[in-house]
Amino acid sequence: MRRESFKIYQERIKCFLSDVTRDLFDGSIPLEAEYFSSHDHVPFAERLKYPLKKISEGGVWGEKTRHKRNSAD
Repeated sequence: MRRESFKIYQERIKCFLSDVTRDLFDGSIPLEAEYFSSHDHVPFAERLKYPLKKISEGGVWGEKTRHKRNSAD
């Protein structure tokens, strides 16, 4: 009896996961985000004081940075 119950629950779980996966990952939606940029360090508590700009996929939100390479590299 336990083996039959286990198989029933296992099948239900498979169906549930299939439905959830399809609902969550089927298709795509456009990126909608907002950001702000600052040359200075901004404490987390002060982040909401800055005006936000909208950005979409492929948009540029900051400048490229150049990192100094360690001479050991």
